[in-house]
Amino acid sequence: MQVLKLEQNLFEELGRIVSVTEEARDDSLFRSMAVDFYKKAEKITVEKRKYPYFYKYYLYFGEDLLNPVSLREREGAEFLIAFYQKFCPDYVKNPNFDEEAGMKPDLYFHMNLVPGESMQHFVPGKGSVEEVIPKEKRDAQGFRVLDGFHEFSEEEKKDVGGQLDALKNQFADQLKELEALLGRK
Repeated sequence: MQVLKLEQNLFEELGRIVSVTEEARDDSLFRSMAVDFYKKAEKITVEKRKYPYFYKYYLYFGEDLLNPVSLREREGAEFLIAFYQKFCPDYVKNPNFDEEAGMKPDLYFHMNLVPGESMQHFVPGKGSVEEVIPKEKRDAQGFRVLDGFHEFSEEEKKDVGGQLDALKNQFADQLKELEALLGRK
């Protein structure tokens, strides 16, 4: 999950760098920049691709946008360490990649300092919670994203019996059918 957080944060950090170019194509947003801090790449591109219930981020070296570089592999991890050393040095805990340990984000980064979340919150068919719902509503106690959610007022909470009776009346036909089905067994 922490690697997902780093993928997302890498894309966000690129958005803050002046020399980065941005291009939208279909359901993807690409951010590219020239690299002078990592020997194995002269240019990198990070893609933010929208899927039905989440975003996925891909890192590419050079002009090859068909073969993404995994942050879980050595090249991806070394690039990420070099990137954060240059642009966000406070995030880096250990700047030396350990082949034996592999990509364990806690070994290389202060994950509590890296902004973002390891899980995405997504409203089906609409986009991420951050894009759809204003911050003040997201932070409100008891707020739900699901359509049809009803938050009871204090008066409604006191009259729970009345609410149950209203629901029974609303679904009386279905209740009768259900009782008939249960009675037959």
